[in-house]
Amino acid sequence: MARYSVLLVVFALLATTIAVLLDPLWQAEEPLSAHAAPAGADAPPPQPVPPSVAIAAPPPVPGPPEVVPESDPAQVPPSAAPGPAPSNALPDPVAAGEAPVVPEEAPPVSGQEEVLAAEAPVEAQPLAPEPESPAASGATGSESESVAPQESGPEDGADRVEEPAAAPPAAAPPSVPDLRLEPQEPASLPESPLQDVLTALVARAPDGGCLAVRRDGAPVFARNADEALVPASLQKLVLAVAALEILGPDYRFRTTAVAQSPPVGGVLAGDLYVVGGGDPLLSTPDFMTVLARHGAVGTPLAELAGDLVAAGLTRIDGSVVAVEDRYDAFANVPEWPARYETQSLAGGLNAVAVNQGWRTSPGIVSTWGLLPHPTPALRTASLFDDLLEARSVRIPGSPRVAARGGDYSGFIELASLESAPLGDQLHFLLGESDNTLAEMLMKELGVVTAGVGTTRAGALAIHGALAGRLPLLPVPADGSGLSPSNRLSCAQVVEVLDIGGPGGSVGSGLAVAGHSGTMENRYRGSRVAGLVRAKTGSLDGVAALAGFATAADGGSFTFAVILNSSSGLVNADRAHGFFADLLEILVAHTGGT
Repeated sequence: MARYSVLLVVFALLATTIAVLLDPLWQAEEPLSAHAAPAGADAPPPQPVPPSVAIAAPPPVPGPPEVVPESDPAQVPPSAAPGPAPSNALPDPVAAGEAPVVPEEAPPVSGQEEVLAAEAPVEAQPLAPEPESPAASGATGSESESVAPQESGPEDGADRVEEPAAAPPAAAPPSVPDLRLEPQEPASLPESPLQDVLTALVARAPDGGCLAVRRDGAPVFARNADEALVPASLQKLVLAVAALEILGPDYRFRTTAVAQSPPVGGVLAGDLYVVGGGDPLLSTPDFMTVLARHGAVGTPLAELAGDLVAAGLTRIDGSVVAVEDRYDAFANVPEWPARYETQSLAGGLNAVAVNQGWRTSPGIVSTWGLLPHPTPALRTASLFDDLLEARSVRIPGSPRVAARGGDYSGFIELASLESAPLGDQLHFLLGESDNTLAEMLMKELGVVTAGVGTTRAGALAIHGALAGRLPLLPVPADGSGLSPSNRLSCAQVVEVLDIGGPGGSVGSGLAVAGHSGTMENRYRGSRVAGLVRAKTGSLDGVAALAGFATAADGGSFTFAVILNSSSGLVNADRAHGFFADLLEILVAHTGGT
């Protein structure tokens, strides 16, 4: 028995030795056997263990990992650090350093409580590259002489335009001068009690910027007056003065109905062409009512249809065809930020558009919240077709849009329709700060001066008209002031205002504090109500005001103040409070400068 006992001990020692020697090999082949399965993976089946191992001593088990306190993020190991946000996570604009979006100018026709809920929102219309010459833009016509221009209808791509080239990058934001610092201008202005009061005022300015004040044409105060800043809608003042000089206050936009031959016995053989003349206020009856509430005079498209019927038209063998060639194919200003397309800031910039190119419906009471119509020219053709058919004119063909580049010089004019004179539209441009009218007028300046209906041609026309009187005047980026690339100084703004003075066409078109336009609800019931005519301006990081103030002694002040914020945000309450204090000082002043 002793011999068998010794043998059993020997076998046991051998088995233990073999188990210890083979254990690392088994562990190397089973890396997951001692760990939890990865997330989402199925647990591996248990591995068979040889009997000899069952009695072997288990290998040492590693201790638990070191726990790092959550309060010390610097000690979190890389594997425990939070990963990047999911790719579909929405960015936080504040964390990213972006300023919240502040509405620019109030929409062109606002102040109404009702919001039109007519047609469903539409996608932004693709834009075509800006033509480089009159021939490319179609503004002067081209090869065709006796052959009617080609048309395109809804089925074959009416109003279809090409994708625009990438817009140039916006200018870098300027370095905003501090209004609170002592003036850097030469001390050429005589000291006066008014200067002391205004110096105390700018010492508490809410943001950087500029301020310039004149009395009866003579400078009385200036702080950073020559600094070029983003002016927002004060840019419309430059547009208005240039338009009056180039076009004149009696200028009218003209829409015509033409054909290749006159009607015979009331029947027109072929198509009737409605040639757009760039009228920014061509309107339906409901839209004319909206405009009238804001001091604007619309142009009734229905009168053009009525004149044709009165002349004996009873049938059109072809179709009603809209001609949009006068202006380029851009529906807005290419340089504008993309977000403007959905912010109801401007309608469609089309030479034959009705209702400013807005997507409207019968019964419209406001353009607040509307989007530009995706095919404004085709819509005009359809509306005019309906107007004629409502007057018993038979039209078998479908309305269409003429291909660009047609020559209508040999066509016969059957009827025409003229807008109100430009001078009568200035209140809507300035007092109501209408962006669509501004941009349409910009393109018209390009047509008249260079034969090209583009924003760029209009900008060069403005610069050519005013650069001699406004030193260092830059070429504007647009007419409305919506572009953040525009630059004006307070000195240039007061110079522009003083070209016509408070009694001129521009001065008369400004909003009146507490009474009309964008200042109707500002300063109501205050001392300045009725004594200040001014142009307001606002963009992200911009607040501006410029105009005329009647002093207590009967004199007139011309003023311009532009606030720019390098942070991209201007506190509206503080800015308006600063403006109110400035106006109170000016209207209360007596005794010269």
